[in-house]
Amino acid sequence: MKDFFKVIGGFVALWATSFLLFAWASLGFWPISTVRGYLAAKIDLAHGRYLELGYGMPAPEVDEYAHLLKGRYGIEFHRIAACTPTSSQISYAEAYDRISMEAAKHRFGRDVFTETYVEARKKSRQAHTELSTR
Repeated sequence: MKDFFKVIGGFVALWATSFLLFAWASLGFWPISTVRGYLAAKIDLAHGRYLELGYGMPAPEVDEYAHLLKGRYGIEFHRIAACTPTSSQISYAEAYDRISMEAAKHRFGRDVFTETYVEARKKSRQAHTELSTR
């Protein structure tokens, strides 16, 4: 009789876990992607690789931003999804960036991402203004 309750308890635990994962995923949260992003960032940082992941419609200054990040700080910028990223891709990128960007901020002692983005945006607008006045 004890074995019967163990088997039933196992099925109930498996069903509850499956239900919770399904409910979580249907709300747009996918824990596996989040864990993968977290672990991938930790592995890359352990190998001295700093990376920022991007998704969505690219802004005009993204190329300049990526160029400045790589040239000044050795931080690579990779776009993992275009206009319509999945919730899994978003979860992965946000978990990865949370770990990687915090480590880079600690390493450089400041928010190099915001500084670089502001500068890239200024350069992009300046270049656009010069082109439109010709």
